[in-house]
Amino acid sequence: MSFPNYYEGRVVWIDNEENFWVRYSSYMVSSSFDSILIAGLGIGAMPYWVNANTTCSIIDVVEFNEDVISACNDIGHLDSSINVIQDDILTYIPSRNYDLIVLDTWWDGVPCQDEIDTEKPQLITKYREYLNEDGALFIPIDGTVVEKE
Repeated sequence: MSFPNYYEGRVVWIDNEENFWVRYSSYMVSSSFDSILIAGLGIGAMPYWVNANTTCSIIDVVEFNEDVISACNDIGHLDSSINVIQDDILTYIPSRNYDLIVLDTWWDGVPCQDEIDTEKPQLITKYREYLNEDGALFIPIDGTVVEKE
């Protein structure tokens, strides 16, 4: 399956899924986890990949934008076991801990460095406490990996 990637107002299809994941999410590809919280749904590529390529049994995704959720539902590529939660990751309170938390709310090609500089430390501090022992928090846009203290 290929996925649309929105860049500068146009759709660019990701046809080489393996290269996309190695470049963008190498930490996830090389990790083992049974539960994941993903902040940011996008077109659903990340939860789709996790479901199709890992043995992860709990896939929770938090997405603020109702239109993004509706678009993914219309495409119909996400398995019903993927739990999509409409909420704001800045205020969302998880009901469980996770082996892996992925903060994927920022994306390349969009001038959002001010948001990253402001939100990243805040989200790391907030979500670190929701990691299981030996869990990790991963930020794909810059490759940051934070382990539970």
